[in-house]
Amino acid sequence: MALERLLRRYSAYYRGWCQAFGDHEISSESDEDINWLFGEENIGLIMSPTIRKRFFRELLVGKHGAPTLELAENYAQINEFRHQVDADASRLGLARLIALLEQDRDIFLFQTYHFCYPEGTRILTFSTRKPLIIMYKEVGPMQVSIL
Repeated sequence: MALERLLRRYSAYYRGWCQAFGDHEISSESDEDINWLFGEENIGLIMSPTIRKRFFRELLVGKHGAPTLELAENYAQINEFRHQVDADASRLGLARLIALLEQDRDIFLFQTYHFCYPEGTRILTFSTRKPLIIMYKEVGPMQVSIL
């Protein structure tokens, strides 16, 4: 049975603004498209340029209306764009993200950065903590289906 829930999405008031991700561990292995970051109350994804632009546009900007995210053990699909997950590290990351989303808490989605990654790196962040209101505006909810 699929679990359905709403996430609250946020976008920075000004392009390029974002808060720091914070303390985390990074997945020991990664596939070529996604590196997973695991914090105390958040999970982040650093994506390759190949998929980052499309995922970020769909998830955070919402140019095509309210997006729908579908997660399963071996893929993530946002609207019509599906990313197949093959590497063990990404399957573990996806499983941890699903566990976070299954919690009975509000989940927020926004961009962050971290000083230990190259300049311009943006992290897609799923968090149980609301982002800083001085930097972000709410852009609407997103439906998530966990299969």
